[in-house]
Amino acid sequence: MQAVAEVGEVPRWMSRYQEQRERRQKRRQLERVRHAYGFDITQTFQRLDAKQLPVITLPISLLPGEEAHYITDAMLCGQERPFASTKRYVPSDQGRLVLTSERLLYLGRKSQIVLAYAQLLHVSRLYDAIAFTAEHWPRPEVFAVRYPLECAMYLERILEQWQRRQEEQGESASSAFKHTMSSLEQDLARLPDAETLATIVRPQVEKRAKASFKDRKEL
Repeated sequence: MQAVAEVGEVPRWMSRYQEQRERRQKRRQLERVRHAYGFDITQTFQRLDAKQLPVITLPISLLPGEEAHYITDAMLCGQERPFASTKRYVPSDQGRLVLTSERLLYLGRKSQIVLAYAQLLHVSRLYDAIAFTAEHWPRPEVFAVRYPLECAMYLERILEQWQRRQEEQGESASSAFKHTMSSLEQDLARLPDAETLATIVRPQVEKRAKASFKDRKEL
């Protein structure tokens, strides 16, 4: 005998239908996000909000206590192309860009670049690349990467932890480093105002922005 739903009770078949509909909507939203950014930005937020950053293994030796958190294929670029093109910069070398807990490493076929975060002055997220300015470099070094936004998100989180360690060790952050963090936070805040971000990503962005503001206010 078929069960009859009581007055005010949602029928079981309707409840299952609503659950299936919500799952389909969530999948469509995630597909739109991946299409817009090229990677799963919600998953990246979850990884970066975790207590500890992901740790990856490298085939090279690192400093004592140093950990690698992010790696991506990268092209070291020279001057900007004089005319509009699908590729904005002229590549001079190809390799891998690594972000560790202490420094930036570029492992290329022709050259290698090492930049300690204490020497980092400015970070710029470009359309298809990310640029770093250091106090001892005559010009910014530009790296074309597949997902500049993802790289900038990891770098922001890594720099936050690095700065916290410096303060715990009694070393105040320099004004140049604070300027770097501020510019990077402003850059990441200028995300496109898409419908999917309003329902999935924006609450997480606002949560992290409020927490960051609170920490700076306390300092």
